[in-house]
Amino acid sequence: MTVQQETDILRLAFFSFDQAAGHLQEVYHKLTVQIRDLDRELQAVNLALEVKLQENEGLRKHREMILESLSVGVIVTDSEGRVTLVNRLAEEMIGLSRDVMLHRELDEVWRQSGMPPVPFSSSEHRGRVLFCDEDALSELGRPPCGKIRMIQDITMLTRLKDQLERQKRLAGMGEMIGRIAHEIRNPLGSIELFASLLGNEVQDGAERRSLAEHISTSVRTLDQLLSNLLVVTGPPRPRIQEVDIEALVNEVVTMAVQPIRERKITVREDIGANARTIRGDRSLLRQVGLNLLLNAIQASPEGGVVEMTSRLEPKWEGGPVRAEGHCPIQGNMTLVLRVRDYGCGIAPEDQARVFDPFFSRREGGTGLGLAIVHQVMEAHAGWVDLESQQGRGTTVALYFPQGGKQNEHV
Repeated sequence: MTVQQETDILRLAFFSFDQAAGHLQEVYHKLTVQIRDLDRELQAVNLALEVKLQENEGLRKHREMILESLSVGVIVTDSEGRVTLVNRLAEEMIGLSRDVMLHRELDEVWRQSGMPPVPFSSSEHRGRVLFCDEDALSELGRPPCGKIRMIQDITMLTRLKDQLERQKRLAGMGEMIGRIAHEIRNPLGSIELFASLLGNEVQDGAERRSLAEHISTSVRTLDQLLSNLLVVTGPPRPRIQEVDIEALVNEVVTMAVQPIRERKITVREDIGANARTIRGDRSLLRQVGLNLLLNAIQASPEGGVVEMTSRLEPKWEGGPVRAEGHCPIQGNMTLVLRVRDYGCGIAPEDQARVFDPFFSRREGGTGLGLAIVHQVMEAHAGWVDLESQQGRGTTVALYFPQGGKQNEHV
């Protein structure tokens, strides 16, 4: 190769190098411009991100401030049931710190705290009475993404409720005392009157006997009232023995002779041939019979009729004999004592309440009679049933299962 050829090749190489260098310089300039533009964009993005982070931090603080200001404890979980949010009240109520609860399964945390299963309406925990419920967290049309559990301290509400109940009981006791005072005052006034009349010497023997009988009746009334109070203030403890039903009914009628005479009531007794004795507490059964007879007399018109009967009847599956669609249990019998009047009857809306203590529609009544009947029957492992129609009268039936185990006290 000649010198001229080598020179031409070298010149061509330098020319190509100059072109490549110029192209590289041009590309470098473009890259510099792009990098500068990207840097400005990055700065703008960083600025927007910083603003967004500040906004998010503000939202987070605002959310925490809202959570902490709530009057209920709040625990939030993710879709896997792990705790993501806890407020201060929730920490205090369940007795675990936020650090212990966060990122752990809520069920595990709940068991560790000793809290009862959710939901619950009233449970005492760490000196508080708590209410707890939970709900799913979900957007409309999407599956749940977690749960929110809310705990409320209802200690004060419970105390207020207890105070209201106590006030109601005190008001009921006040009403009861007023009725009892009224009931006591009447026979005491009679005793005072008849005793002062006995002090006079103008009466003959018959008049004195009559006054003495009036005093005895008033004393029996007071005794009956006090007996009722003793039963209603404590569960009766029956002393079980064989009781002659006819003698018991006669004794009850004798004790009620004064109101029977005053209202000219006819008492019809019908003691079944196979229902003449019963195992029970004679004193308590006498009190039950007297309460029912006095109620029947008071409900009856003047010159009315009251029936007192006893029957041995099949024990029916499912409750009282009058229940429809039930069949008698083979080999099981029930002794039934009934007291029936043909008086004013009981309003349908009152029939469910007649066995409640202190409930009475009768002016001056204590509302203890039927409540005591119910208590005594439960103590004898029996039950009481009532049928009444307004204007047609009332029947109270006492059921004593035969062969059943009763509460015996020696």
